[in-house]
Amino acid sequence: MLDEAFKPAEVQQALRKLDNGKAAGLSSEPAELLRYATLKAPDGKVENVLLPALTTMLNAAFLWGGQWNTSMVTPLYKKGDATDTAHHRPIAVGEPAMRLLGILLNDRLVGFTETQTCDRWSRLAFAQRCPAAIRS
Repeated sequence: MLDEAFKPAEVQQALRKLDNGKAAGLSSEPAELLRYATLKAPDGKVENVLLPALTTMLNAAFLWGGQWNTSMVTPLYKKGDATDTAHHRPIAVGEPAMRLLGILLNDRLVGFTETQTCDRWSRLAFAQRCPAAIRS
């Protein structure tokens, strides 16, 4: 389960979880580009035209990484003297494709841990899907 290649259906489901309106990374490609690159097929079904290529790229992400591993960091002013860098905090903006990969990995890990036995001393004991008897 954890080491299988991503399937197009998994990527499509993760695309639905990708937030709109978030800043684009260095490539300046917004998440909406990935989510809404659709065409209506002759049978009337709406399909994401980037899904096959995106699935292939996400499956190869661990091999080449590339620009997806780079974030754009912007200092955000907190309070105090605006000229003092100690009064700023860094905000990192990553690529939407990397955020999509994070959603896929999170879904896989959560799915895997939910199928395992919930242990009283583990963090899983506090998950909503664990029996109430284990959480007490």
